[in-house]
Order: sequence, then structure tokens, then C-alpha cells
Amino acid sequence: MLFDRKKVSALRETYQLRKREIEARISEFKKKEKFKEIFLELCFCLLTPQSKGRACWNAVLEMRNIIFNISRKEVETIIAKHGVRFKIHKAQYFEETRKFLFNNKQEFMNHI
Repeated sequence: MLFDRKKVSALRETYQLRKREIEARISEFKKKEKFKEIFLELCFCLLTPQSKGRACWNAVLEMRNIIFNISRKEVETIIAKHGVRFKIHKAQYFEETRKFLFNNKQEFMNHI
């Protein structure tokens, strides 16, 4: 796979400009209720492709307190209510990711 040198260079520059902010965010995960916070961020990332970030974050916030006990249909309903596109596929990704992380929670947390 070939990389576009200009894009890689731009990414490195952006990283250098925001390095402190990125490192601060990473350290936040170490202070908070790690697993839940990381999972919420991951859910946001799963929802954002071809959807508006604010809509996705609002959906995640609505699910925040029930994130581990919510059904796929409930996820579909909530994300659709907030205008997140492709609700069926994204709810499926959410469910599969949650199952995977719960089955591998200890190993996952050891890498953080």
C-alpha cells in the first residue's frame, strides 16, 4: 500500500500541533471509569461515518446510562431519532463490538 506523502506530512503536522490535547485525552481515560468511557468513545466512532458528529454524540449520550443493557432494536431507535444514517448496520456493529469487548475485556484493558 502506498501512502500519499503530503497527507502523511499533514497528519504529522496536525499531530504535533495537537499533541498535548491528544495526550491529555488519553490520560483522561486512565483516570475515569475506563472501560465505559472508552466504549462510549468507540460507539461514537462507529456511528460517525456518513453522519453528523453532533447527532452521533447526542445518541451516545442518550444511551450512556444503558449502554451495556440496550438491545439492538433500542440502539436502532435511538440513533434514528437523532438522525444517524444506516441505523440497522450501525446497530449491528455496536452489538458485535460490545460482545467482542465483553468477551475480551481483561485483555483489552491490559493494553490501555
